[in-house]
This record gives sequence, C-alpha cells and structure tokens, in this order.
Amino acid sequence: MSKSEQPKKRNHTAQEIEQLLQEVHLLNYKQKNSSHGGTKRAERLMAEIDRLHAKACSELDTPADLTNNSDSLSERLSVRIGKLERDQQQALKQIQKLSDAKIQLELSRVQSEKKASAQQREETKKLKTRLLNLMSEREEQYSQLHEEVQAIRSQNKEDNDLLATQRDAARALAQEQNALTEQNNSALFSPAIYKWLIFVAIVVLILLFSVIMHAVYLSLQKSASNNEAPMQTPKETRAVTTQIKEETDPALESAPLKPAPPKKPEHQLIQIQDKLQSGGMGPMMTIIPAGELAMGSRRVFHSEYPEVHITMQSYAISQHEISFADYRRFSEATGTALPNDEDWGYGVQPVINIRWEQANTYAAWLSQQTGQHYRLPSEREWEYAAKAGTRNKYWWGNYLGKNRANCANCGSRWDGERPAPVGSFPANPFGLYDVVGNVMEWTHTCYHNSYKNSPKTGNLWAGGDCKKRMVRGGAFSSYKKEMRLSRRLPLNAKARSNHLGFRVVRLEK
Repeated sequence: MSKSEQPKKRNHTAQEIEQLLQEVHLLNYKQKNSSHGGTKRAERLMAEIDRLHAKACSELDTPADLTNNSDSLSERLSVRIGKLERDQQQALKQIQKLSDAKIQLELSRVQSEKKASAQQREETKKLKTRLLNLMSEREEQYSQLHEEVQAIRSQNKEDNDLLATQRDAARALAQEQNALTEQNNSALFSPAIYKWLIFVAIVVLILLFSVIMHAVYLSLQKSASNNEAPMQTPKETRAVTTQIKEETDPALESAPLKPAPPKKPEHQLIQIQDKLQSGGMGPMMTIIPAGELAMGSRRVFHSEYPEVHITMQSYAISQHEISFADYRRFSEATGTALPNDEDWGYGVQPVINIRWEQANTYAAWLSQQTGQHYRLPSEREWEYAAKAGTRNKYWWGNYLGKNRANCANCGSRWDGERPAPVGSFPANPFGLYDVVGNVMEWTHTCYHNSYKNSPKTGNLWAGGDCKKRMVRGGAFSSYKKEMRLSRRLPLNAKARSNHLGFRVVRLEK
C-alpha cells in the first residue's frame, strides 16, 4: 500500500466509526422509547463494531510507513512518527468509543428485553385478572339462578303440599260423610225401626177403621130416625160416609187462608250520569251499596283460595261495559285513534282491542272532565257488584241456562262468534249488564297468585306483580267453567284482544 493511500484509508475508517456511533446512539434512543423491535438491528451493529475494531487494531500493529521509509531524512521521519503516534492515539480513542458503544448497545438490548418481558408479564397479569373477574361474574350469575330455581322449587313444594292437604281433607270429609250415611242407613233399617213402623201402621189402621165405623153408625142412626130408606148397600154406605165426612169438616172450607210471607224488598237502584266538559254525558253509573263480600271459592282452585270475607264500602260502577260510543268521546277530545272494531261495528258494541293503560287513561280523562274520581274497578269491587249479594256460580244460579249471556254455549245468537251489543241480556239485581260473558274486563288490581294475606277491609288490595293485571267475567268464546263470577285470570298489562274490554267505577271524594 502507498503512503498516500494509508491516510485516506484511516480517514475512511474514522468516518465509518463516527457513522456507526451515530447509529448506535439513534438505536439506543429508539429502544428507550419503544419496547418492541430493534433486535436484528442491534445484532448487525454489534457485528459491524467488531469488524471496525479488528480493522483499527490491524492498522496499529502494522506501521508499514516505518519499514518502507528507512531512507528518509530524520526530520521527516520524526514528523511522520509523531503523526503516526497521533493517529495511534486517535485510533485508540476510537477503539475505546467502539468498545463503550458495544457495551452500551448490549446494555440497551438487555434492558429492552427486560422491559418487553415486564410488559408481557403485565399484560398476562391483566388477562388473568380479567379472566378471574369473568369467572366471578359467571359464578355470581349461577348462584342467582340457583337461588331462583330453589325458590321456584320451594314455592312449587308449598303449592303441592297445600294441594295435598286440601285433597286429604276432602278425602277425609268424603269418608266421614260416607260413614255417617252408612250409619244413618243402618240405623234407618234396623229391626227396632221395623217394629216401630209396624206398630204405627197398625195404630193408624185401627184409628181409620174406628172413624169409618163411627161414620157408618151415625148414618144408620139418621136413617132410622127419619124412616126414609131401608138398609143401604155397602156401596151406598161408602157414599154416605163420604158425604158425612164432607159435612163434618166445614171448618176447613170456612178457615181463612194464611197470607203469603212478605217478599223481601229488592235493592233500590240509584243511577247517576256526569256531564262532560267537552260535551255529552259520561257512562251511566249504578250506585252499589256497602256490604260484605265472600270473595273466592271454597272449591280447590288455588288462585281463588282461601275464601275471604271482606267489608266493602259503597261506590258506583258503570251499568254497561264501556262502549265504542263512550270511548269515541274520549278519542275525539284527545285525538286518540279508536281501537279496531273487527268490522263488528261501533256504537253500542263494547270497546275491544284495548290495553290496560288505554283503559286507565280513559278513566283518568273522565276524572278530568267531570271533577269526580274515576278509575278501573278493583277485583273485589268487580266481584261484589257482579255477584249482587248471591253466592252462586252465576248471579242467577249454578246452572248456565239458555240465552242469559253470550258465551261459547249460552244459547244466544252471538255464541262464539262476536260480542253482543251492551245490555242485550237481563241485568243482575244491582242493575249491571253483561257481567257474565260477552267480553272480559280489565281491573285495577295487580296479580296475586291467591287470596292469602288479602286484607278483609277496603275496596283495594295493594301490591302484587303489576306487570300483570287481573281480568274478570269471561267472553263470548268462553265455556261455562270460565264464566264463573269468582274465576280469576292474570293477563299481561300490554296485551289486547277482541275478547277484552272494561268498565269503570266512580268513588266519592
């Protein structure tokens, strides 16, 4: 290698070292600000540093200028030697920088790996925490579901126990009645009874014979005293006896007839009708007197058990189911659309296809229009007014009969087809129409699954599941078991049907 090429080579090596140091510093900065990447770049830089380190050492170890310039002047040699020494010092410094850069790069790589592993552990820890939280939520949900299932099973067991108790009580009562009947039958047909019956029969025959003989004797006496006729034949004797008996009982003909017992006066019907501010009249209302209601059934119907005796206060209830004509006044005054009439007509047809909230809104509108307090009837108000003081399945008795109501088999012209116009059948003793059949009716009462803990006073029973409301009365498609006045039916408050209408009550302020 020539003398002129060696300084160029050293300068080139120094430039490469400076460029490499800049890349190391840049890589360190990037690794401090990022925990990802740079590994392959660091390895490449380490290899480059090793190469330059070996190259610089080889240049120090082979001072070729000294061997090739022995013939130079001493001054030039000393200058050259000084320059070489400076170059060597500079090369040593560069080697030291490269070594420091290598160490710094290695430390940076290690720190980067530690930081990456720490972040990975942190992410793993977060993932584990999230999984534990999810597991805890699932366990809590499972626990809640388990408790609900246990509660349902417990309620079902209580219901089954109650039903079993009622069934056992009914069976024991039936057995007791059968035993009593057998005892009465055995007592009725015992030998002693036979003897008494025979004795009574003999006494009656003797008395009858005595009366006949006495009548014959009197007849003979009368005939002999008048000298009118010879001895009568037996046939004539019987005729005379009959005549004498008729003559000897004139008191029966002259006795005054007992007057018939006075008829119990019926409830005096009092009707009221409020005027509406928007024009027209509200529904006709009938005042129901205060009294006592035997609510529910003594039969084995869980929802109607137990029978509760309730003291009721007076109130007024609409005489008919609310008709389309009544509802139209509300619709026109408030801009509310009329419900679908199923092409059965408006007018005096009962309003149908109406939800509980719509019926309740109509009652509130009546209150605003009249200044009175209107609302839907409670379950007990409805049953008290429908039974009208009776305790039968229907207000007229325990048999459905013919053409008394509109149902699936009531014998009316509308049976099972459509609702009848309101007031098409006789009213009950309180003057209410269509409480049996035609359309079912919404009530104010929320759902209670039985009458257990039902209050014995007051017209309302608060509480219950208000997502469901009780429906009463049966419909035009209902059969006789569904028409009982004590029958209860819970229905979703958002439901509507062409079998479903309502009536309202008015309370004293």
